Amino acid sequence: MQLRKAAREDEMFLRLWLDNERDCEFAVNKKVYTSDDFFSWLDAEDQHGYFLLNEQQEPLAYGEIWVDEAEKDLEFAHLVVAPNKRSQGVGKILISRLEKEADKFDFPVIYMRVNPDNAQAISCYVKGGFEIQEQFESMPDSKWTWLKKDLI
Repeated sequence: MQLRKAAREDEMFLRLWLDNERDCEFAVNKKVYTSDDFFSWLDAEDQHGYFLLNEQQEPLAYGEIWVDEAEKDLEFAHLVVAPNKRSQGVGKILISRLEKEADKFDFPVIYMRVNPDNAQAISCYVKGGFEIQEQFESMPDSKWTWLKKDLI
């Protein structure tokens, strides 16, 4: 499986994958996904979107690396696996490939914030070496379960 940069024509995949409220809440923190969401992510200078593809170049998953130059850290965001590929290890592979891509930024830490109701995702990330950051629960953004992984 390979990772490739997202392009404008890829929007249709997210539109299909995020066609219900629960998936939208988990992936983009809102009840309804719109095409404008994806295009704004693509246009942001500090957000880098990628699709995980199988050998037939079929998109299986999407994720972003957000670069915070001021804090010298990264955040994985908007992670979503195609509904028919869930619970098959695709999310784990996506995270692994994003980590390899993150090495290019030479920052020591990756963060993720996850909806606390998304137990399956949290379990996947913890198995992948991310640690829950309980001290962040008192932050104003405390509705999230924060995870962290040291790269160095």
